[in-house]
Amino acid sequence: MNYERYFLQEGSGEQHDARMRGTIDFVIDGDLRFLSHQEMLRMFARSCARAQVPVRHTEGFNPHPRISLPLPRPVGIASDAERVVIDLAEAIAPATMLDLLAAQMPEGIAMHQARMLQTGERCIPCAASYQASIVNMDPDELASRADRLLEFAPIAHQRFVHKTGATVRVDLRPFIDQIDVTDTHVRFKMYITGGGAAKPSEICQALGFDGQHVNHLIRRTEIEWRQTL
Repeated sequence: MNYERYFLQEGSGEQHDARMRGTIDFVIDGDLRFLSHQEMLRMFARSCARAQVPVRHTEGFNPHPRISLPLPRPVGIASDAERVVIDLAEAIAPATMLDLLAAQMPEGIAMHQARMLQTGERCIPCAASYQASIVNMDPDELASRADRLLEFAPIAHQRFVHKTGATVRVDLRPFIDQIDVTDTHVRFKMYITGGGAAKPSEICQALGFDGQHVNHLIRRTEIEWRQTL
């Protein structure tokens, strides 16, 4: 996915820059990690409505709340580093917004930081870190595989595109920064570029995990954001 294009589709220019926009960082765990991206957006929209957070809506016949998740989370993956961006129709203190929404969140989501974006500031991810639990695999063998992956390029992967039903060849190596293996986890950091990114499950599959049943073993631990104004 072209994550930069995904983010920029919200709009640009003076009208966009003048909007009041708040962000909240949060943790997602438990059964809620199986919510899809669209289900997460609906959950936040309903929570904002219940909390009476003054969310700005799109114009037109069927207005929608201007709420976005700048880095979509693959279904099944837990995360310590999620972020929601909310366009606001009225000024509200970040701490107030955090308290109002935290009271409406279901079990499995913990909000821990809120702030207002500066004029023109955008939340564009440039890297993300993950860890995958090692289950029924030899850590030493995984470490050897990781070393081999980092030594050679390309790392060819056949990606199935659900939208088109086609399979495309992807080189994973340009998106991998590092891979570390402990006795219990594989930890890896991936670049996110304007040209796309690798999926965490694809890295695990390249290491020998069962690619069809791996997301529930993965946790996003950090997102690095590009500073833009």
